[in-house]
Amino acid sequence: VLIIFQSFQLNLPGVFVFDKDVGLMNIDQTSTWVDTVWNQDRQINLIDSENSGSSYWLTPQELGFWVDPEGTAKAAYHYGRSSDPFTDIAAAINNQTQIVLPVLYFDEQIARQTIERLAKDLISPPEDATVVYQDNEWVAIPGVAGRAVDIDSTIDDLFTNAISILLSQSTVLQTQTIAPALVDLTPVLNKIETTVSQEYTLQAYDPITDESLTWAIPDDVKRSWVRIDPETYAVSLSFAQEDVDALLNTWEADLGDGRSFDIRDDLDTIIENWVDGTPMDITIRHDPTNY
Repeated sequence: VLIIFQSFQLNLPGVFVFDKDVGLMNIDQTSTWVDTVWNQDRQINLIDSENSGSSYWLTPQELGFWVDPEGTAKAAYHYGRSSDPFTDIAAAINNQTQIVLPVLYFDEQIARQTIERLAKDLISPPEDATVVYQDNEWVAIPGVAGRAVDIDSTIDDLFTNAISILLSQSTVLQTQTIAPALVDLTPVLNKIETTVSQEYTLQAYDPITDESLTWAIPDDVKRSWVRIDPETYAVSLSFAQEDVDALLNTWEADLGDGRSFDIRDDLDTIIENWVDGTPMDITIRHDPTNY
């Protein structure tokens, strides 16, 4: 066998490329086998670190890996032809396995291009905390963290653990948490309640019946009028004319038939007084009576 090994320029018996016996193969045969098994037929499962059910099957080349077929074949062929060939030959005679690992190259640029392409589909932007008005109440909704692919960590892992990744045919796509800019807006609810607690009244006097009536804007109405500055989160009430007019209609209905407010055409005055925190005094008028 050893004579054949030398005469036909074959690999020494017992030489393995990892777990494949390439003994008595020539360089071309070994090179072809290495290229087929390690470059063409092999795939790597890139698993989402936060969701094991989500993964991508990729070729080694897509992750920047390339096993040098000729370099690996030459490394296998080198056994028995080194500066101490007799040690290698003795090992072959004694049926001892001599293992060659694939000669592996890593192209970071290609790997980065692939990871960046996948990262676009996996990014989940954070959601800032918000304050919303629902079911007649203001509610603080907490911020939600987002996530993104940690490209640099994933690339570092590919480089550091290249051989083991090729052998296991799997690796992890590293992700990182992205904190929202606003985590909690609960303090804004306190500002809202402080604003709602302020009293806004309308005082009306009926000179014919010598009757005085007072109305205050109900809390639920004031809550519906709350406006929050989207940048400073300052809280205020919005006295929109249509809202104030609708409120006056409900109060005016309390007067009964034949009576009304005499300032209905001057909503701006009422609004200005309320904005200034001043109670509004008006007169109740009676419809003309025919005799």
